[in-house]
Amino acid sequence: RIMVRELHRAGIECWLDVVYNHTAEFGAPGSGLPPGFYGMKALASNTYYMRTSNGSFRDYTGCGNSVNANHGAVAEFLHSSVRHWALEMGVDGFRFDLAAALTRGTDGEPLKDPQIIERLARDPALADTKLIAEAWDCAGLYLVGSFPHYGVWGEWNGKFRDSVRAFIRGVPGAKREFASRLCGSKDIYGGSGRKPWHSINFVTAHDGFSMMDLVSYDVKHNEA
Repeated sequence: RIMVRELHRAGIECWLDVVYNHTAEFGAPGSGLPPGFYGMKALASNTYYMRTSNGSFRDYTGCGNSVNANHGAVAEFLHSSVRHWALEMGVDGFRFDLAAALTRGTDGEPLKDPQIIERLARDPALADTKLIAEAWDCAGLYLVGSFPHYGVWGEWNGKFRDSVRAFIRGVPGAKREFASRLCGSKDIYGGSGRKPWHSINFVTAHDGFSMMDLVSYDVKHNEA
C-alpha cells in the first residue's frame, strides 16, 4: 500500500498483471507437480475447476487446470480479489492474462455474457479502475475486437503487434493494415462503439523477445 501511495505521489500508476485463469495446484501425471489435493482442489475441485464428464481437468491455458471462473462462487472469489487490490491497495488497473479463458462456461463453451467479466465491468466501486483483457487463450479462442467489454474493457491488440512486425520486416502488402493499426484500429473496435484508447498497442511483451532481439533477427533465434 505504501509503495502504491509513493508511486502515485511521483505521478506513476500501479497496474497488476493478474492470472486468474489457472492455479499452481494440479498434480496430474506429466504436470510436473507432485500428486495430492490441497487448496481449492481439495475444497471443491468441481466448483473451482472446469471438469469433463470423465473427471479430467479441462485445459484452455496450457497449464492443465482452467479455473471455472463463471461459477457463481468462483466469480465472487475472483471479484473480491480484484476489489481488494483496487480498493484496499490502491492499484489503478489490471491486465488479465488469457482473459478469453475467463469467458468460458463450465463446459468450456464461450459465453455471450460471462458473469465474472460483467461483474467487474458493472461494479460501481471499480468505475475508475482500468480493465485490460488479453483477449485470447491457449485453445484457439481469439476475441480481439469481440471481447465482451460492456463499454469498459480494453484489449491487448495482438493484431497491432503482428502488423507492426510485418511492416518493419518489409512484408509485401503490409502498409495498408499498418496504417489502420497506427490510426487506432477502427476496423476492429469501431463497430462495437469503442474508441482507440480501448486498444492496447504493443510490439513485444514479457512473454516474447526483448525489443533488441525482435529487431535483430529475421527468424526465431533462441540460444538459451
